Formats: sequence, C-alpha cells, structure tokens
Amino acid sequence: MLLCLDRRVRAVAPLMLALVTSAVAGFVAVVLALFSPRGADAVVAGAVSLGCDVRWLVGATCLLALGGLGLVGWLLARGIARAYRKGRLSDQSLLLDALWLLFASTYGMWLAWGGVGWIASPVVAFLAYRLVWTATAGFALRPPATGIGLSFLRVFSLGQRSETLFEAVAGYWRHLGSVQLITGPDLAHKTVQPHQFLDFISGGLSRHFVRDDASLASRLAEYDFAPAADGRFRINNLFCHADSWQAALPGLVRERNIVLMDLRSFTASNAGCIHEIRFLVQTVPVERFVLVVDDTTVMRFLDSTLHEAIAGLPRGAPNARAVVPQPRVFHLGAGR
Repeated sequence: MLLCLDRRVRAVAPLMLALVTSAVAGFVAVVLALFSPRGADAVVAGAVSLGCDVRWLVGATCLLALGGLGLVGWLLARGIARAYRKGRLSDQSLLLDALWLLFASTYGMWLAWGGVGWIASPVVAFLAYRLVWTATAGFALRPPATGIGLSFLRVFSLGQRSETLFEAVAGYWRHLGSVQLITGPDLAHKTVQPHQFLDFISGGLSRHFVRDDASLASRLAEYDFAPAADGRFRINNLFCHADSWQAALPGLVRERNIVLMDLRSFTASNAGCIHEIRFLVQTVPVERFVLVVDDTTVMRFLDSTLHEAIAGLPRGAPNARAVVPQPRVFHLGAGR
C-alpha cells in the first residue's frame, strides 16, 4: 500500500499491487488450507503414497500455488491495461480500486476464521464499493467531449524541477483536457501508462517508440482525447529516439492546443529547445503558448532567439499578422 501511494511510482503501482495482492492472498489461502486439520491429513497421505518427504511436498505445493496465482495476477493486470486503453479506467480510479482490493482481501483473510461463508466477504465488499462509486459518479458534472489540450515542452535536464511543475499543472489541467508530451527520463515514471509498463516488463516497449513516419502516425492515432469514466483526461505521451523527436513535434502541438514550455536553465547549449521555440513562433499563434522562466534562464539569449524567429517569419504564418508578436513569459519564483 505504501508503494502504491508513492507519487514517484503511482502511475504503475496499482497494477503491481493488483498482481501481488492476487498472488499473495491466494498463496496465504493455500497455506492455511495445507495446515488445516484436513489439509495436513491430505498432505501426509499424499507424501506416503508418493514416497517423498512431506516437507518437499508442502514446499512444491506452495511454489506451484504462488506461480499459478502469479499467472492469474498477470492476466488480471493485462485485463486492467485493456480496460485502461478503452477509457473504462483512469490512473486515479485504478489506484482506488487497487487500494480497495487490498483492503478487502486483507480483512477477508481474517474474517475467514469466523466461518467458510466469510470467504466471499472480499468479493462482496469490492462489488459494493464499485456500485457506490458508479452511482455517485453519475451525479458529477461531465467534462466536454474533447476538452482543450495542453502540450508540455521543456528543458530535459531539469529533472525534479520539471516533474514538480508538470505535476502541479497537469493535476488541474486534466479536468479541462488531455496533456501531450514527449516522454523523457525526467517524467517517465509520471506519464507511463499501464499497458506501456506491461510491455516494458515483457520486453515489448520498443513498439511504442517513434522510429519513422509510419510509427509516428500509428502512435498519434492512439492518442485519447476523451475523458475517462471518472471525468479526468489522459496524458498522451510519445517515446522518441534522438533522431525522431523533431518529426513528432508537429503532431504534439496540435490545433487548439495550449503550449506550455518550461525554459528554466535554458542556455545556448539547448539546441532542441531552440528548434522548438522557432517552431512555435512560426506555427502557433503567440496567444496560445506560454514560456516559463526563472533566474537560471539566460534571458538575453532567449530574447535574441525569439527575435530571430520573429524576424524570419514566412508570409502567411499565424504570427506574421501581429504588429509585434510577443509570447507570454511567466517568471517562476525562486525555489519553485
């Protein structure tokens, strides 16, 4: 449960919690059955008939139970990932489901001492929770069908600072629309989705990377702009190689999207950000993007980069009609 509540791994922890809970709860049930009076008699009789040490038989039974129930947990995780992709679950509802499953399973094992009938209590409790959740969700205000998207660009070397800003903004924005970004090491554990995590474990994560025009079109077609069952919108992420992110940028900054670009620690060495600034000035109206800076931003170089991009605007560009196209710059206070 503590792992599931850790913000650094919250995106995938519910899946692991569901897998481990099903395996461990089933394993404990098998152990209790083995050491019950009837179970002990059956184990001894089986060991005598097989001519083996009873300890080996108990150990083999426990290993088989753990492996078999682990497989059940893996199938459950796969089912959860499919439900997530179809919009029936969100990361928040998945977290609540996982915690309730753990709660019900734990108490169910203790209640089982009161009689065989109490074994069904975890299932009943979980179904009751889901019914109440579904009933109350119907009274909530429904968000728009697509919402207003947010494209998040950044200096990739910001690390924890980028994560803090992204979490603060996306936490609110996902009630308004989806969030689009290119996944990097700084935000990988915040934006990875359940099916991507399972593909990572099984060695199939490479299929999610943008390699060429065909894979880019396929990844963009998988974007989900509709709200999930709990009303929150998705984070749509792209996995890009060093030679493919520039081709992905136009698909990331879609029509009507608001663009937030984190330029803290921006210097002349950030060639990727320079390319993104020029692209934004040339293709996105200035009223649709905001630049975030702080005391670590080399403002003189940022200003010169903006002026060069504005001076080189082609005729017919969205910002060519403005008298002085000036994007909004927000200065983030120190320590934030």
